[in-house]
Formats: sequence, structure tokens, C-alpha cells
Amino acid sequence: MTRNTFLLSLMLLLLLPATNYPQSLSIGFGASLLSVQSPSFYTDGIGLPGYYIVNGIQGSEYNGLNLGREFQLNSLVGYRLQGLPIGLALQVNYTFLRGHGDSYFWDDMIRQNIPTKVTTQLDLLTVALAANCYIIRGDLSPFVTLSAQLNDFSDTRLRHEYSDILVESKNNGGGTRFGLGWGAGTDIRILSRLSLRAFGSYDIQNLGGRNLGEGLMRSLSLGAIFLYNVLN
Repeated sequence: MTRNTFLLSLMLLLLLPATNYPQSLSIGFGASLLSVQSPSFYTDGIGLPGYYIVNGIQGSEYNGLNLGREFQLNSLVGYRLQGLPIGLALQVNYTFLRGHGDSYFWDDMIRQNIPTKVTTQLDLLTVALAANCYIIRGDLSPFVTLSAQLNDFSDTRLRHEYSDILVESKNNGGGTRFGLGWGAGTDIRILSRLSLRAFGSYDIQNLGGRNLGEGLMRSLSLGAIFLYNVLN
């Protein structure tokens, strides 16, 4: 599905230049700060071992992953007919979600719980096709945006550290989900071909394709992308 999305977007970018309208084609790279809002298993503190359901998998290891505000890498290819207020953008984002907390590690040898540090990890690869509707055009160009997303979730990893012992367990809840995002931003012209895009968005990463019992993953993000116009 990811390959088909790339091919479709590439065909659009190749066919659109055949029009007689003035056009612009931009590429960009940047970063954003993403804050996970739900489900509670992603946001709750690790705490004591407890019961949970994530991605349809039942477990009894921890109360939550304690995922907070993490950085996201952003890349973008944008296309716009200059006579129209709407621009298209193909976005590829990679999100590194990490959590840390204190809990207990069960030692079978001495038959008791031992305090330990726990690290959690979840990575997310997003391919999105976004439509940006510009309110005005100029050196400062505000817009609103709506995007359809294809999100690839990694397996969730939990690492227990105690002395020289490192145990890693996985929840087999990774896979592809369909999502939706909306937000607003502005393009700030720096040079004739260089601009800075500041944006904010609200995203639901697994609106479609969820497993039974899997909660909606919602997030807020704020970021900036440097755009270089390769076609005027």
C-alpha cells in the first residue's frame, strides 16, 4: 500500500506540469515536536505491573508506556499551481517515541520484586498526502490543511534494566493503519527560492485498520520545515 501511494503521488507530480498555469515545486526537510494524547496505555505512567490491552493484545506487564513529547523528522515534496489557492504535498515523517519510568523486575532466583528502570519504545513511519488551502499569498502565506495518512507502527518494546540484566519483550501490535490529520500553518518567505513553513496539526494515526480492542492514537504536533522552490 505504501508503494502504491508513492506511485500515485509521483504520477500526479509528473502529470500536473503539463498544464499552462504557472507552477511551483518545493522540497523540504524539518522537525516537529509531537505530543501523544491517547490512548491511555501510551500516556499513563509505567508504574507497577498491571493489566492492559494494546493493539488487540492482552498483557499484564505495565500500566502504560509513559510516552510524552518526542521529536519527529519531516520531509516534504509540495506542488502548487500559482493561479489557485490550493497546494498538494506528499509528506514522509518518522517519529521516535520513548518513555522512561520506575517499576519492578521479578527475580525468580530470590522470588521477589526488585526496583528497576524501564525504557519503552514505539516508532512510527507516516506517509501522508495533504491539501493546503491558502488564505492569502505573499511573503507571509497562512493556510489550513487536511491530510490522509498511511501509518506504519513498529512493535512496542519494553526494556527492563537491573544490574547487568537486560530483558526485552515485544507486543506484536505493529502494522499499518490509516489516519487523518488537520491543522494550520504559514509559509514565511526568506529568499526568492527559500521559505520557512511553521505549522501545527492534530492527527488520528489509526482511524482505520485497528485491531479489536485497540484505542485511537491521537496526537498534537508543532514544527517547522525549510522549503526550497526548485520550480518557478
